[in-house]
Amino acid sequence: MDEDIKRYIGIGNSTGLGMAPFLINHPMLINQWIEMRETALARVILASESGVDESIFVRLAASVQRVIQHLGEIVTADERQSSSNILVRQDLVLLHQWLQDETAALVRENYDWANLVEYAERSFHLETQEVINTLLIELYPELVDDLEEHMGVDESIRVMPEMSVAQLLQIIEDKYDWALAIDFSQYESMGAFWYRSQEKMEPRLGPDQH
Repeated sequence: MDEDIKRYIGIGNSTGLGMAPFLINHPMLINQWIEMRETALARVILASESGVDESIFVRLAASVQRVIQHLGEIVTADERQSSSNILVRQDLVLLHQWLQDETAALVRENYDWANLVEYAERSFHLETQEVINTLLIELYPELVDDLEEHMGVDESIRVMPEMSVAQLLQIIEDKYDWALAIDFSQYESMGAFWYRSQEKMEPRLGPDQH
């Protein structure tokens, strides 16, 4: 395949394993990205409180149909991902049917996106919920596009050398109690470990055989 075509569609030999150390090394940046996404979703839901025009439902239905088609065309050897794609597709088919249902249009007259988000949380799989959230955000570029200017964050570390050990321990216990609660005597808590491959020095997750 021509190199320009490969570059355009993103074909390469990257495994994506570099994301593992990236997530660990840039927690403030990841937090900022998540905050901006949640801010975008909140803006969209707030804007829909006065009602959603039927034309926007039509646009959402078209977007849902594209995702359904995409999921139906994906071929993967990973059984877990394949099963997830099937479940999400089934959920979205139900949503698309509702968006196309003329009788449901009466219900949608006084509808806002908080209703859809809440229904998805009750009735659909987690992956489907995230697809829906993403599609809702994409419906309103005028409300969310400015957030791309706030995706960066100052990651400089501000240390306090005058802090006592007791203060540091208190911060760790308050902020990282979820980590301290892990019972490492249980196999599921220590059944895997990170290592670097000798061939490529890539971070990989391996099972503990002992």
